[in-house]
Amino acid sequence: MTDTATFGLDVVAGFGAKIGDLTDELRRTRQSRIDSLPVDYRRVGQGIVPSGGGTIVIGLGSPPPGHLWLIRRIIVGGVTWGTAAAGTAEVYIVALPSSQIAISRDLGALVDEAAAMPNKAYYSNRQLVAVNPESVHVVIVNGTASQQYVATIQAEDYVIGKATLDEYVL
Repeated sequence: MTDTATFGLDVVAGFGAKIGDLTDELRRTRQSRIDSLPVDYRRVGQGIVPSGGGTIVIGLGSPPPGHLWLIRRIIVGGVTWGTAAAGTAEVYIVALPSSQIAISRDLGALVDEAAAMPNKAYYSNRQLVAVNPESVHVVIVNGTASQQYVATIQAEDYVIGKATLDEYVL
């Protein structure tokens, strides 16, 4: 073979290798973006105010390790939308167990409150964010004795670490 022919084969082989590398990188980028798309998370919690009245805490969960939640909606009240529910509701995002929330009710962890129930609140992007080990709790204050209260949450669950959140949440 001549030097020109060898040079031509080297160029073609090099070009093929570059195309292969580019294809692999595009596959990795595409998979990373797919892996980083949010999963819809919904949870319902409930609690009954003690017969003597008082405060109850309804735990609504925590993102798994390596995940974060963008909270989009919280609903709190009696068993149905038409159920009268006395008291107020406070929403906390904090890395404390439910048993300590009712005692501390730390203002630094308070993210929302409802002066009347039932109540439905919607949140815009990045307004309420929970990252493991934080949990979402709803505290019912001055609820009706022996009444059942219900809280629900809807959040977008994102895997963090595979890509920056800014790439997928505009």
